[in-house]
Amino acid sequence: MGALALLTRDLLPMDLLIRATLLLRFAGRIAPAICVVVFCAIAPAANWQVTVSSSSWVVNTTDDTNDGVCDATHCSLREAINAANANSGADTITFNIPGAGVQTISPTSPLPAIKDPVLIDGYTQPGSSANTQEYGNNAVLLIELNGVGAGACDGLWIQAAAAGTTIRGLAIGGFNGAFLNAGIHVGNSRSNAIEGCFVGTNAAGDTAVPNNNGIFLTNSDDNRIGGTDPAQRNLISGNAHYGLDVAFGSDNNAIESNYVGLNAAGTAALGNADGGILLHDGSFNTVGLPQPASLAQVSGVAKPAANVAAALHRDGDHFVRSASPRLAVASFPIYYNFVSGNGGPGIIVKGDVDDGVVTPADFNSIRGNFIGVDGDTDFAILNSIGNHGDGVLIGAAVHGAQVGGTDQGSGNVIITNTGAGVWVEGYIPPEVPAHAP
Repeated sequence: MGALALLTRDLLPMDLLIRATLLLRFAGRIAPAICVVVFCAIAPAANWQVTVSSSSWVVNTTDDTNDGVCDATHCSLREAINAANANSGADTITFNIPGAGVQTISPTSPLPAIKDPVLIDGYTQPGSSANTQEYGNNAVLLIELNGVGAGACDGLWIQAAAAGTTIRGLAIGGFNGAFLNAGIHVGNSRSNAIEGCFVGTNAAGDTAVPNNNGIFLTNSDDNRIGGTDPAQRNLISGNAHYGLDVAFGSDNNAIESNYVGLNAAGTAALGNADGGILLHDGSFNTVGLPQPASLAQVSGVAKPAANVAAALHRDGDHFVRSASPRLAVASFPIYYNFVSGNGGPGIIVKGDVDDGVVTPADFNSIRGNFIGVDGDTDFAILNSIGNHGDGVLIGAAVHGAQVGGTDQGSGNVIITNTGAGVWVEGYIPPEVPAHAP
């Protein structure tokens, strides 16, 4: 590299160091002669004061003003986050913005990081409603967070002290000012939930409003993306990099019942440019059904079980689903994700090998998902909306991944992608130990 920046934990929070490391790796591989590191500056709080008398804050304007007060006269989203941060303990941010239709909040600078547990609930805006459909999505989102004018930053950044935060019912797009910016970034935090959101699209879920990454987890454990109730389904589509990037030692995260790379209705591609879901350097993450009580402790990659098209037959340009129990899925709870129409592989699992140092991705599982097909309400007919690459790519430094399973409903439907259904690229040899469960 032509220049070297020395960063220490005394100077920068851990998730900024993570971004720096990722950017240095990325830039060093692509252009060794120069490395430019862009950080997301969090708006300083020194110019505001708030007297805390509540744990519930109501956003009642789309403007981005910060006069230091969040009250019934005026409370922007920026002011509400500041107020919640200042009030120790769990808070709630709701919405009651006058006017009909979608209300768009357009920050002109980075929003404050979320530093204390909070529920931000877009479905409290009058007229909005969560999804009720098992397939597709009939949610009415009326709060849109657009970051086109905010600069190089994340939309919402959940930090360590905010563990237990829930983000619900927001359309978040346009946070694409720099590589690794995300609509929602969970950094060094745990036990958070992102549910019922459209990340990378407009509020209708039919037009891309790209973030760089849709949702980005770094060094963050035990988080839930989506959920087993239809109301918790996220749409994660239209982003410039990955839809969901689970990276840098993020373990035990659950990814359930999301549409990744489709429009909200599940009828057409609205792909994430580089791929749908990336599990990178993390362990014991689940995409779809939870892991069985005991994952086989074997080196390499477990043989895919009960996957692909055995219970489907082709009828013209689509597939008809048979009544085979192998593909039977109970109505509730819902775990399966639809991952289709992306510009790269549907799901990628990989560790990292850097200058001889191996950071493995251990015992992740991909079970009971639909990869490469539509997700509309006519579930008896599966139309082709393939990913532009492998359905599932198991990369280097992977140990004990499971694709499919032997229990009912654990098989994945993986068809019509332009690459392999499941491609196994590499694994950790047995002498490299895995993390303990």
